[in-house]
Amino acid sequence: MTTTIKMSSKLADMINCGEIANNLIIVLLGSLFLAIAAQVSLPIHPVPITLQSSAALFVSMIFGARTGAKIIIAYLIEGLCGLPVFANFSFGPQILFGPTGGYLIGFIPAAILTGYLLQSGWAKYRITTFLTALLGTLVLFTTGYLVLAYFIGFHNAYLFGVVPFYATESCKLVFLTISVPYFWHTKTQ
Repeated sequence: MTTTIKMSSKLADMINCGEIANNLIIVLLGSLFLAIAAQVSLPIHPVPITLQSSAALFVSMIFGARTGAKIIIAYLIEGLCGLPVFANFSFGPQILFGPTGGYLIGFIPAAILTGYLLQSGWAKYRITTFLTALLGTLVLFTTGYLVLAYFIGFHNAYLFGVVPFYATESCKLVFLTISVPYFWHTKTQ
């Protein structure tokens, strides 16, 4: 008989209200967390520096691929429907499909990738947690950069949509590397 070892989110396992209620509670609280993080902002143009990308990776990395993606999608739908959840209390399709929308849309593949890797055992070690956070950051910044480049050109997109984030993203990587492993435990199946 083969034993499969998977990682499981401690936080998700702690909430015990039934599967549907658990998912609903986690998704609502996660999207609220993203909305609050988006308001912690340095409003530079065209891409504000916020805690939003850190929060998006954090929720994905502590809850896993499926729940992380649900949180991100709920958050994006809230913003599309008119709730002021995006940076600087903005909302609407003009944000999601505008110059900075690629960063927001990039949260989805980044959530799936980071959550999947951690569930697959990458949460056991700090180095693999760091690599997971780095890969997630690269995914969301690549998506954001490409969409921004469509609006302002590749060189300007690099200057205004990537360079200002070097320091903040480095801090985010350190935070995620240190904190995320505490939210996971091994589950034998």
